[in-house]
Amino acid sequence: MIESSDAIETPPPKRQFTIRAVLFATMLVAIAAAGFSGLIRADDDDLPIAFVLFVVAAPLALVLILSLARTIERFTAMRRRQRETNPDA
Repeated sequence: MIESSDAIETPPPKRQFTIRAVLFATMLVAIAAAGFSGLIRADDDDLPIAFVLFVVAAPLALVLILSLARTIERFTAMRRRQRETNPDA
């Protein structure tokens, strides 16, 4: 019989989605769905190129903007920590 607690290994925890990731994915899908529904309802002669480009580019632009905002947030937090640890600089 094994009496050591080290012999029993627990499996690593499964990766879980955060609520932020789920809401972000939902927002991207909603933007794309709204755009495509507008394309479906549009007449064949009333299909502007700008609207098609918006439908294709809106989710990507949203990802880029949020990524840039997150990078700026991380940078300012890092600078704040540096100032707190080294007030002379």
